[in-house]
Amino acid sequence: MKFKLIENLIIVNMDGRDLLIDTGSPRSFALKESFPVKINDISYDLKITMASSIVLDTLKHLLTVNVDGIIGNDIIIPNNLSIDYLNEEIYFGIVPCSYDIEQYTMPLKTRMGLAYTELKSGSNTLDVILDTGSKMHYVKESYVDKTRSRGYFEDYSPDLGQMEGHLFDFYDSIHDETITAGILPAVYNYACDMIMSVYLMARPGFCSFDFVKGEFKFTRRFI
Repeated sequence: MKFKLIENLIIVNMDGRDLLIDTGSPRSFALKESFPVKINDISYDLKITMASSIVLDTLKHLLTVNVDGIIGNDIIIPNNLSIDYLNEEIYFGIVPCSYDIEQYTMPLKTRMGLAYTELKSGSNTLDVILDTGSKMHYVKESYVDKTRSRGYFEDYSPDLGQMEGHLFDFYDSIHDETITAGILPAVYNYACDMIMSVYLMARPGFCSFDFVKGEFKFTRRFI
C-alpha cells in the first residue's frame, strides 16, 4: 500500500483512517476511539489505552496531519514488514528489493516488544533499537564526537516532552561515513546504545524486517 512520509515518519491510510507505522512501539493502539484494522486478512482491534492521550499530544507536536492510531510490533512482528521509501510503498510481509544495488543485512532480534540490531562504530558494537517512528538518530554520549556541534535539533518525546540539543558526529562503520546524531536521553540508556531512525539509515531506499529469519535488510539509493 502507498504511504506518506511526513517528518521521516510513515503514515498509511487504511479504511479512511491515518495510522503511524512504528517499530519503536511494542503495542498497537487507537488514539481517539477504538476501531478494527484488517492486515493480511486478519482483523485487529485497536483500542484506547493509557498511552493514547500522551502519544496523541506528542504527534500534534511532530506532524501536520491528524493520526488515528499506531501500528506497533504486536502486529508487525507476526506479519514482517517491507518498506520502499523511494516509491513510498509498504508491505506487511517480505518482498524483494527492486533496486539493482548493494543490500546490507544486519541481525534482527526482539526484546520487550522492540526490534533490535547491532551496529559497528569503529571498534564498538552498539545495541540498537530500529525505530520507524523516530525522525532522527540518538546515540549514547560516549560514542559521539563532542568536539564540534553539527547543528541543533528540536524533537518531542512521549516520555520527556519537548527535547532540544546539539547534533554531533557519529561514525557508521557499515557505510564508512560520519553521520549526525543527538545525545541519547539518559532515560533510554538502560534499553540501548542507540535509537536508529530507519528512514535516515535507508533513505531513500528499501528495507525489510524478517523476524522469522532474524534479518534486517536495507538498501540506500542515492538520486
